[in-house]
Amino acid sequence: MTNSALTPAERQFLALAEPAGKLDIGPHTANLVAELVRLVHAQIPLSQIILAATISDSLAHEQSEFDDEEGAPDGFSWLSRKEVEALLWLRERRNQLVHYQGITDGMTGKYDTKDAAHLRADADAALSALLPLLEECEIIG
Repeated sequence: MTNSALTPAERQFLALAEPAGKLDIGPHTANLVAELVRLVHAQIPLSQIILAATISDSLAHEQSEFDDEEGAPDGFSWLSRKEVEALLWLRERRNQLVHYQGITDGMTGKYDTKDAAHLRADADAALSALLPLLEECEIIG
């Protein structure tokens, strides 16, 4: 995929995640981020959504290891309300896709153009929700 065909969120994610080693993250999360990079390049939106939510969970666990007793239990006390809401949406969207509870947007069973477009938009929103977490992990210098 050419760089011009990428959305702003995809470009920003790839700028943070490539090359490997630009983020101060643990090895588990690093492997997940590397896989998400491949999914973005391959334009596989359903898996991007699921993996973005998994990465946010992994980062939360890594961050909570360093929180003191007054730190937020999820490790993300520094996020804005809008950023927290985006992560909550991401978790809910991932759960809708992974745990079948009836037909949901993008999963009508016929996977037509409308479904594909909806999932691509949600994948873009998933990357956008993940960006503040990755920006906090960026190694400057």
